[in-house]
Amino acid sequence: MSALKFLVDARGTQAGFKHHKHRGIGHYAKNLLQRFPILYPDHKFYYLVDRDLPIDLPIRDGSVEWVKHRSNRSLTSLSKFFEPQITLPRSMRSGRFDVVHYLSHEDAALATPAPYIVTLHDIIPLVTRELYDPLRRMKRAVTHLFVRRIVARSAAIITSSEHSKSDIIKYFAVPAEKITVIPLAVEEQYFKEHSITELDKVRHKYQLPHDFLLYVGGIDPRKNIRTMLKALSLLTDKTAGTIPLAFAGDITKQREYPEMVALLKDLRLEHRVKLLGYVVEEDLPALYAAARAFIFPSLYEGFGLPILQAMAAGTPVIAAMISSIPEVAGEAAINVDSYDPASIANGICALLDNHALADGKKNAGKLQARKFSWDQTARQVVDVYVKVHQQSKHQN
Repeated sequence: MSALKFLVDARGTQAGFKHHKHRGIGHYAKNLLQRFPILYPDHKFYYLVDRDLPIDLPIRDGSVEWVKHRSNRSLTSLSKFFEPQITLPRSMRSGRFDVVHYLSHEDAALATPAPYIVTLHDIIPLVTRELYDPLRRMKRAVTHLFVRRIVARSAAIITSSEHSKSDIIKYFAVPAEKITVIPLAVEEQYFKEHSITELDKVRHKYQLPHDFLLYVGGIDPRKNIRTMLKALSLLTDKTAGTIPLAFAGDITKQREYPEMVALLKDLRLEHRVKLLGYVVEEDLPALYAAARAFIFPSLYEGFGLPILQAMAAGTPVIAAMISSIPEVAGEAAINVDSYDPASIANGICALLDNHALADGKKNAGKLQARKFSWDQTARQVVDVYVKVHQQSKHQN
């Protein structure tokens, strides 16, 4: 096969472009983009970036070419969604690309001048809309009407779980054969065995005791933080009542933050919940490894990458087997009812009181996490590129 020209949206790796960089989309983008030119040196890769934001990708000089786009940062939030529909296609006309891939469907341009693929990680705004206030539901409904057209016009859809695939079919009415399920993975550094000194160092940095529970993520309603905190309040001094919960995530600007602070006060948990704020990526593997257990109370996930990260680090996971979580966790997590604080509290006690159970879940988690590979994910994504190119040739 002759060399093909693939344009991939790299803006998700840039700090300042939406909130992608430190979330699942950013991890997905970074791991794919750094692998493509290594795994496929015979193809030509072009990466779409925002010219006004720093480029932070570990890519060898000359292995890719940059397509630079300028965003208008003075627009309102809704205008920021629609403005690229006009300006993005103009930026792409500098090259004749065989396939374009948007790593988030909400970043795609309807008038893309080439067959395009979207990764639709999840459809959380649709599936969990009853959890949000009317104004947020209205804003999401407006953008969803346009997103439906973007998804319908795409040449292919990539998603990360079979559960998300079934939801996409249900809510977007697209044929199953248009969707390819390609799971995410976890970086190799999460599998590292940490020395006692390294674990003590991360505890000291974040002012944590030897024993602590861990949560990593945001606090929007589907994350179900209220139920997790209620579960923590049920733990007595005779069980796990003295073990704090370390809360890693940049949450102070989220609209739910004042409500969470009030709930901590109402439940008298101010001194048992340690808000770490944003934790740099270099510290996360050791932070996971130092924790006695990782709690993931989410009501809906398109994939659930923190579960894999915790498992790779050898930390037992407590989660409900709902939405896509069974595909990620397998049999390696403690299964609880995310709607029941007592169930979560019982799961925590079971892990802390039963060392054999905890060790079994640690070992099972590491084996489960090894089933996922970023190299394999990258290869499967490029397989979709080639398939779309071949289909477009036949149609033309």
